[in-house]
Amino acid sequence: MTIGTAEKVVSESRLLTLLREDSQAWMTSCALDRPGLAVFDDFRPRWREGVRKQVKRLTKRARGMLEVLGGDALYSSLGDPAARRAALVAELFRDHVISRNAGRLDVRALQQQILERAGAPLSFEIALGQPKRDAGGLKTAGPYADLAELFAVGRLVALVESVAELAEQPVSLAVRSGGERFAAALVTDAWPREAYDAQREQIAGFLADQASVTFSDFRQSQVEDPRWPGFYAEELAALSAEAVTSRLHTMVMNVDWDNVFALALTGELIHGVPLSDALALWLNEDLARIRLITRAGVSSLVNPRHQAAWREVIGDETALEDGLAFVSAVAWEATRRYVAIHADDRRVAGAESSSIRLTVHEKKDKPAMPAILTLGARGGGLLSHHVLAVADRRKPVEFLTVAEITVLAPEAVPVRFTGEGPFSWLDQQPLCFAHGTGEEVVRSIGAAVDPEQS
Repeated sequence: MTIGTAEKVVSESRLLTLLREDSQAWMTSCALDRPGLAVFDDFRPRWREGVRKQVKRLTKRARGMLEVLGGDALYSSLGDPAARRAALVAELFRDHVISRNAGRLDVRALQQQILERAGAPLSFEIALGQPKRDAGGLKTAGPYADLAELFAVGRLVALVESVAELAEQPVSLAVRSGGERFAAALVTDAWPREAYDAQREQIAGFLADQASVTFSDFRQSQVEDPRWPGFYAEELAALSAEAVTSRLHTMVMNVDWDNVFALALTGELIHGVPLSDALALWLNEDLARIRLITRAGVSSLVNPRHQAAWREVIGDETALEDGLAFVSAVAWEATRRYVAIHADDRRVAGAESSSIRLTVHEKKDKPAMPAILTLGARGGGLLSHHVLAVADRRKPVEFLTVAEITVLAPEAVPVRFTGEGPFSWLDQQPLCFAHGTGEEVVRSIGAAVDPEQS
């Protein structure tokens, strides 16, 4: 096995903490079912202005921080204009608002990477994102880009434009999503994977001034290696039960359960696991029941103490037992494949890209690689594809899962976007959740990426 402790493979999740508690308010109700609001305003001018404010604030902070540093304690050759510009960019990343590893970042090595590219276009690369998973109404509201994605993309655009201003050279960022990379493990539907990247690129397009931020699947940037199948088989065979168990609770949240049940109800085996006749008969292709049995299976895998309460909620003992067994077996095999794919990709990694690598998971063995806080310091290790944005006039934007909103934000209601243009793809899922009157909600959404408001 090649996966060690040098890298976190999965992001943090507060949803797991909630499910490990015995509180069961999210069993019989779901925030997605609350009566909601509809908005149709064109928020683009306010969102663009918010990004411009971020750029101004970030570049000012980087220049100010470099000014107070004495001598060459952190950087080399500050008397040289090109080296100083490279140091400014490195200092941008040595900011706790930008990087979760700001205090541990090897900025001298990062400065050197940037300086080596002086006089040429400066390119960055980051692996980020998969279509959202709903986990039966526990996690998110649907697969497509929403306000949480807007917030994350806005920060990336602001970061790239800040780098361009400090480096005084053209800058680009290539965002590589992992939808196809892990599709065989997580049983993901192809259409949402393709749409998700197109939607995020459209968001970047209307937010950017001069920045080039593009989105494509990780696999599209890779050359097929003939050793991959053999290495993959080796990784699967060598994988310990402990390695699977350590990631099982997180990965059960990332399986595309809607697609799993859609395929299973046609008789297809999912990772070799059949759907029982009794469960198929009870589900009867009813979307509400599919969501319910998914929620039961996912939450009971995380916390088996929930099973007794689910018996009362669902009522059918056989359907529940078969549902829990099916979700558990599929999740186990999905996790095995996910971990093996990740390890295999590391073994067949090709030549180093000419781009400067960024990450969302801190890599202890690569101290010069900034670990970007795509949802800001308040969002911590959370990622936009795992959460929803909750807009509130009284405080900055929060990022929560559906179960958390159900339990912790009883006044928050789903907000539907009914206008043309951006987010017109959200016909079946909300843009976000929000508190307040219609006017207050519009104001909160408009300020979502404004650093003075959000």
